[in-house]
Amino acid sequence: MKKTLAVLFIMIVAMAFCFANGAEEKASGGGYPDHAVQVIVPLGAGGDTDLCARLFATYLEKELGQSVVVNNIKGAGGVTGSREVMAAAPDGYTVLFYQYASLVNMLTGTADFSYIDDFEVAGIAMVDNCYIWLGNGKSQYNSIADMVADAKANPGKVTIGLSGTGNMAQLSASVLQSQAGAQFKMVDCGSTSEEVAALLSNQIATYANYYSASKSYLESGDFKVLGVFADKRHPLLPDVPTMTEMGFDTNFLNTKYYYYAFPKGTPKEVVDAFSAAMKRVCENQEAKDKFFNDYYITLNYMNPDESRAYMKDVFAKYSEYKDVFKK
Repeated sequence: MKKTLAVLFIMIVAMAFCFANGAEEKASGGGYPDHAVQVIVPLGAGGDTDLCARLFATYLEKELGQSVVVNNIKGAGGVTGSREVMAAAPDGYTVLFYQYASLVNMLTGTADFSYIDDFEVAGIAMVDNCYIWLGNGKSQYNSIADMVADAKANPGKVTIGLSGTGNMAQLSASVLQSQAGAQFKMVDCGSTSEEVAALLSNQIATYANYYSASKSYLESGDFKVLGVFADKRHPLLPDVPTMTEMGFDTNFLNTKYYYYAFPKGTPKEVVDAFSAAMKRVCENQEAKDKFFNDYYITLNYMNPDESRAYMKDVFAKYSEYKDVFKK
């Protein structure tokens, strides 16, 4: 009997030790994740943000050792899905995947919260840094400098297409107008597809978009590039002048970054574990090649502190032009 009680006591002590050790491991992030992680994309399926989230997830789940499930919750320009993440349990199993549009949401007031301070930013994973001004292939303009000169000579006559208002398209056009000291005619086309149709039919002179979304039109000769939002020539477009070369300070608009963020209060150890997995994916040469070959996206990891600092710097620059969104 005594022997039985002694064995039972040892078993209880061992179980208690294992339980305490397991709890400590989970608290430190060592046991994370032990089941599937949900990634919420606050935009519709099929867009660049969704495609990047799904491709990255295939590599990320190998690093985490658990399934990574991507769900789209769209609405209010990204705010609806973002709020879902904010309201989720801060346990590391619900994470936001978004991009620089979040800063425009803050600037316009569409989001009444901060994407920087009201989340636990896990890090930036990738960037698209080939933002361009497009012109019709038969346009009289061969550069943005040509277009600006015409706009100065004919105020209010040269048209810039927008894919809506309160977004990056409006910000980009307004920055150009402000720095050029010219008056353009802004045309709200309503969507990117309608911008494309308007440029194809010469109803607008230009609009801004990423190379990745415009490649087929450039290859067919329907469109040409009038300028690249950068200070150095892009390897994809070595013969196209940059906006900096033409005298414009618009490089801060160029980099479309994509990042992950957890609900506020998610343990640092969990955020760091997820971020470390992100870093390993970004260092994976197969993943690098796949992203660039498929989407012209560059995997470019920044840790949580670097990401927050970068986002704050970009937001400060955007804020210099916040008045363009006032009605």
